[in-house]
Amino acid sequence: MAAFYAALKAALASIAADRSGSIDKYLEVTHEKTDRALIEAILARPDFTFGIEPVGALQLARLMKRVGLLKQEPASWKDFFAGALHAGQGS
Repeated sequence: MAAFYAALKAALASIAADRSGSIDKYLEVTHEKTDRALIEAILARPDFTFGIEPVGALQLARLMKRVGLLKQEPASWKDFFAGALHAGQGS
């Protein structure tokens, strides 16, 4: 798991460092037909971020508890995510 998360962090850093080149690689590998300008606009949005730590997961888990999908409410997002992520700023 630690190796996977390290590779994922490296990939995210690479995308941040060379957004245009990353879009080129993505389009080449996936043969995606989405307009490049749309992908660029999505990646440039300040409210659209990429990371490996969960964001809003605890809020979702609390909702799941209230509606009966979980028997026990977690105290933290760390209760249900891999230990390798615990050093991050998840929620």
